[in-house]
Amino acid sequence: MGQPLPAVFSHVNPAPLAAASAAQVHQATLLDGSDVVLKAQRPNALDQVTLDTDIILRLARWLNTTTPWGKSLGVLALARGFADSLEEELDYRIELNNMRSIEASLAHSGKFSVTVPHACHQLSSERLLVMEQLPGSPVSSAGTLLTEISGGERTALAQTLLGATLEQIISDGVFHADLHPGNIFITPEGTLGLLDFGSVGRLDPATQTALGMMLYAIDKHNAAGATDAVIELLDRPENLDERARLERPLRPLLPHRPVPAAHCCSAGRIRSAGRHLADNQQRRTCPH
Repeated sequence: MGQPLPAVFSHVNPAPLAAASAAQVHQATLLDGSDVVLKAQRPNALDQVTLDTDIILRLARWLNTTTPWGKSLGVLALARGFADSLEEELDYRIELNNMRSIEASLAHSGKFSVTVPHACHQLSSERLLVMEQLPGSPVSSAGTLLTEISGGERTALAQTLLGATLEQIISDGVFHADLHPGNIFITPEGTLGLLDFGSVGRLDPATQTALGMMLYAIDKHNAAGATDAVIELLDRPENLDERARLERPLRPLLPHRPVPAAHCCSAGRIRSAGRHLADNQQRRTCPH
């Protein structure tokens, strides 16, 4: 931070709240009395990850040149993407911007009661992230709390999480991409909170539209439409000379008929999402 800890914090708990291979998380209090959480990167984490990813890239290059399946599966591109993703996760300035993007997305929507801790931009850096303390417990350790609330309340929480995620994907193209139980919090008020924005997905408008069309096709049991959407999502392979060869295995995966929203907490959300993007696609392709 370029200055002694007492110049910024009145207290820093030396015992970590959590510890992982790349970072530790500590509770602290700012001079103004605000409770915050510090995510501090381990001193040698970046060097270790660089060595490990170098091994992965060397193996991927070897597989790409010596095996037909390595080149066919795009092993080298996959390894490069993995290495780039790890490098981004170790730059906490990127995570800070991710937090701000998701926070702004939820605030703009205003539909879902999901909290994202506000980051202290002026105190954060490449290897240190300072953010508000999010009260509550992660889902991974909130078993007692979840058994005490009713099934209806649990369903509502699940619908809120699904709805917020679909909203991020469809409306903004920026979404939390690491929603494991340790990153989803239940607050004391019974609402949801999200943590750890090192892995955030970003979609271009064409991909958003293709996803929406796929959801809409699934809802309508339209195998041809789902096939078109899958081809659009994954880019048409050069050797795809018979479209029906892809459509046939897709057909059994679709529901036999549209699922009533009352029978599935996700059906209404997915149907709305699909129609929203389908309408957008029609407006793009038809001037009338």
